[in-house]
Amino acid sequence: MDIILLNHKHVHQDIYMYDLHIFAYIAENFIERIHISQNNTYVLFSDVYKKMDGVAREPVSQLFQDLLSYMEGRQLELESKISEFFDELFPLVYHHSINPNLKDFSADYKECLRQTRREIRPFGDIADRATQHLVRSFTVARTLLDAFELGVEVITATSSMRFRPECDTGLMRMVYCSHCSGFARTKPCGGYCLNVVRGCLAHVAELDQPWSNYVKMLERLVPNLLGSYNIEDVLSVLDTKISEAIMYAMENGPDLSKKITTWCDLSQGVSLPIISSYELLVTFERQLRWFMLPDCDTFVHRWLLCTFE
Repeated sequence: MDIILLNHKHVHQDIYMYDLHIFAYIAENFIERIHISQNNTYVLFSDVYKKMDGVAREPVSQLFQDLLSYMEGRQLELESKISEFFDELFPLVYHHSINPNLKDFSADYKECLRQTRREIRPFGDIADRATQHLVRSFTVARTLLDAFELGVEVITATSSMRFRPECDTGLMRMVYCSHCSGFARTKPCGGYCLNVVRGCLAHVAELDQPWSNYVKMLERLVPNLLGSYNIEDVLSVLDTKISEAIMYAMENGPDLSKKITTWCDLSQGVSLPIISSYELLVTFERQLRWFMLPDCDTFVHRWLLCTFE
């Protein structure tokens, strides 16, 4: 009987270690993807939006710290945190990319830009879509991690359960009676095995339905990670979406400046020069290099020379 109990303990321990390994692997993979996306975003600003590189590092760092904290289980409003990143990004884009010749804004003016970003919508719907994709994918990923953690806890709890005395007797008869009768290779009939197992597990029968529901939930949840809520896909293009948002604001600079004047009061004596076509094209050239389009360098340089010679 001790051998049976020992085998039972080892099986539970193996299952526990396997589930724990899966949980750790998935969590580490998600965290690694966050770090890779963060590095890609740093490179985006250092290579394409060089004027914003230094000042953009802090909001970028805060964004990915929030994503990391959420994935690690911290309770925070993820959608609000991502929106705050785009709020912080707007004054930087407006100053360094749309009005690069303008002296630095006052703290009050920057705060006004941050507070009105969602009404002015300088990034169009690009920021909103990126926010929703991040929220949905991270919610699915976080739910999956929570589910695995719950499963590990349940397995840990059930592994310490003890069999009742009548279960011990039933298991002993089922395994060893044939040996005593000289039929060592004869297996007990299926009906008898089922009855013994049912008797041994009667005290945990109430776990059957909740556990079945738990498994079904995982079966429905996992495909979402491979579909539209794939966190790896969303993170892999996050730097691209940020760049698209910045370019949208730059391309709509004149209209954007008109909207801003109705919301925020700039200090007197400071003009609002709009970014020149040349500067816009140079930034566009850098973005093409960033996306590594074939022959983009030659094409854009020829375009610039023909247009501004």
